[in-house]
Amino acid sequence: MSCDLVAKDIAPIAARLSVCIETPHDLAVALRFGVRSVIVAPQEVSLSGTLALETACQLIDNACAAPLECQLLLDFLPFDNDFPRTLEVVQRCVEAGVTFVRVQNIGLALELRRRFPQLRVLHEIKSGGNHRGYYREMEQVGFCGALVSRELHWEAIGALASCVSEAFLLQIQLFGRVQIFHSARDLVSTVSDDASVMLQETTRPDERFALHKAGAGTVLYHSHIMDLVPHVPALLRDEVPFSFLVDHRGVAPLEAVLGYVTGAAECPAMLSWKRSDFQFMVQAYSATEEDVSGDVMMANASVVAISRNEYVIAEVATVLRRGECYTVKTPEQKVFRATLSEIRTWWGETLDQAERGEFVRLHWFKGATVGARLTATEGASG
Repeated sequence: MSCDLVAKDIAPIAARLSVCIETPHDLAVALRFGVRSVIVAPQEVSLSGTLALETACQLIDNACAAPLECQLLLDFLPFDNDFPRTLEVVQRCVEAGVTFVRVQNIGLALELRRRFPQLRVLHEIKSGGNHRGYYREMEQVGFCGALVSRELHWEAIGALASCVSEAFLLQIQLFGRVQIFHSARDLVSTVSDDASVMLQETTRPDERFALHKAGAGTVLYHSHIMDLVPHVPALLRDEVPFSFLVDHRGVAPLEAVLGYVTGAAECPAMLSWKRSDFQFMVQAYSATEEDVSGDVMMANASVVAISRNEYVIAEVATVLRRGECYTVKTPEQKVFRATLSEIRTWWGETLDQAERGEFVRLHWFKGATVGARLTATEGASG
């Protein structure tokens, strides 16, 4: 699919997007793209959340002043003793301006409806919910809408509209990581001191699953990310007023993702990796200290995808500078030398340096293999 076709066909969807934000910069990006609804996830009540409560409330306040609709994400399954504190957090967020809550637990939803009757509550259906009667029941229970089960084929989603009222919001996860497991126990610390570890099946060595520490618990993400962007023109032609969830967290900067989703920028080079029928590979490697040339140094970047003799995609761990000399240590412990002559963003902007957390496109270089670490060095070997 060409970038021009994407821009022409799906640019109007911005007003239908619900977008996860974590920083004031994310909020500014959402406003610039015409997004009308944002999602905030305090760490206390969200497995995928990273924000302290007061930080989240300040972001909510700023979003409501924009003015945008601000949604609170409660993507966890609470125990009985979690309810009092959860309700306190919701109360604080309501005071900051939240009018919309997203939950995965029906018991929590019913308690929220009782305590905060003014709140709209959406049920995030991760799996199951594959028949129309399920959504009819959700509306009768009192939910304002549902995130449609990801097990449904996109062509079958339109039929759901016939079983609910026009006021019931049907939302589709358009882009983002796919959570496949979570536990209240901290499983990551048993194997690593990092916040995330990558799991790999011996029968499928190219498939890597991110096991991520989430508060006191653990979340396992699929090796692919959900991407229904190529199907949006067909979904819009369905004449069903779907809304769309976009979650860039752990995948890429929000600006790059919204540029891809809305067609406002060129298709990111990174999104051409190993594409399947409906999703793309997620690449979420965490840089660790590596023993390069006998010295322990923090890697500046990790290689996450390669188009041989064309380009390399790397995730930046510390500052990565154009023109600087790097040692490249492969997973097989081979060491090479590379000078980065060019660093580009996904959307083609040339950079003098890239910052931590960014995904960048580099010229292909000798020694580039998936998992290789790039570390700035005065000398080189190999």
